[in-house]
Amino acid sequence: MFESISSWIRIRKKEELELAQEQLIKYSLPFFNADDGSGRTARISKAMLDGDGNYLNELSISNLNGEDDKVADNLLMIHGYGAGLGVFCRNYDSMTRLEDKSRKFQLFSIDMLGHSLSSSTPFNFKEEGFRSPKVSFYYKKEPNQLQEAQSSVASLGKLPSSQIKAEVKIPSLDFLDDQGTLRKLAETTKKTTELYENYYVESIEKWRQSKNLSKINLLGHSFGGYLSLCYALKYPDNVEKLILVSPVGIERSVYSINSMKQLSDKKALTGIEASADSLSYSNFGMLTRLPSVFIKLWDTSSLPFGILRNMGPVGVWMASGYASRRYQQSATDEKELDLLSKYVLATFWKKSSTEKAITRLLAPIGAARDPGFDKLVAFKEAQADGRIAAKFPETLWIYGDKDWMDVKAGRAASNYINRSDLGAKSSFKIIPDSGHNIFLDNPQGFTSVIKKFLNWE
Repeated sequence: MFESISSWIRIRKKEELELAQEQLIKYSLPFFNADDGSGRTARISKAMLDGDGNYLNELSISNLNGEDDKVADNLLMIHGYGAGLGVFCRNYDSMTRLEDKSRKFQLFSIDMLGHSLSSSTPFNFKEEGFRSPKVSFYYKKEPNQLQEAQSSVASLGKLPSSQIKAEVKIPSLDFLDDQGTLRKLAETTKKTTELYENYYVESIEKWRQSKNLSKINLLGHSFGGYLSLCYALKYPDNVEKLILVSPVGIERSVYSINSMKQLSDKKALTGIEASADSLSYSNFGMLTRLPSVFIKLWDTSSLPFGILRNMGPVGVWMASGYASRRYQQSATDEKELDLLSKYVLATFWKKSSTEKAITRLLAPIGAARDPGFDKLVAFKEAQADGRIAAKFPETLWIYGDKDWMDVKAGRAASNYINRSDLGAKSSFKIIPDSGHNIFLDNPQGFTSVIKKFLNWE
């Protein structure tokens, strides 16, 4: 516990995170701020976004020594919630080690605005009447239709008659808000999500402009994947290729904007049959496991990281244990594991505006309030009526074979892009021996798929 007290004193300083980042990147990249003969250079800097002092913490790895008349390939990588650019430490070296040493490229990795070592730019807008809809989950009993065929089924020996119950439990939902309130909540939620999405999307666009890049290859993981999708939908002409790595927020749910509209317009608000279908408007997700107090805390942005910070040294002890366990399974290098754990802990401990934004963009069950699948459908509708002339960029969806994200929703979204002729083709990959953090669990498999998609082999 003494070590936790000492860590708690140090970790509250920004310099601790800066040191943790530098040590991790230096260990991962032998050519960081040095020359290893490969032609690659790597450095960390502040990418200024405007004249108001807003910036993104940026790692850049490049080889610009190729032929002068060739435009350098590029890739922008964006981390997920509760992380930072350091979590891709196992990928940077292999990603930028190309067979053609004369090939020009630029790889960028950033901390999202308001997070980690990027500027803590405050939200300059107000919310009005925002909250999650009130939903109650329960099981209702209905007569079992199998009982009518009990004698014939039992006689065939397929099911013992003792196992055929007179009633079955059907998962159901009650919306405790009236229809008018639900429609108003849908409008309020739509306005709120757009404000927070644009906060991040516009920071990416300002970054692109500052680098004078006409098009970017964009990779986002988890929450970063959601934001990358939002960017590609708003600025499709600025994205060459899009890589969504286990993105959050693709599936529909009872909390999504269109769910509120659909269920309030078409159904009574009691006894709606619940669904586990990723594309159903009555998808209940983790609702059965969430106490009502958690939902209230979520709406007030009282998240685990903030609670741990308020616990002082005890919180440091708990968080450090979690950080070590989180990456230990895939670790092959004890020193790297130690540096990565210290970096993640320091990132956890720095207060972030993302802690509020994520509760506005995601519902308590982890699904998006404005799902990615619905966004793709809306993009197609805008194409059909002439509001959008652009084509959606070529897209790669990546999940781990042990991923806890909604893999079915990602596959459905990829299929929808191809089926509806949204633009360039979409492909879908499952990486073996990996969970949600694919790039850490199976860095070789992850990097190989990315380089093949980008033609960086």
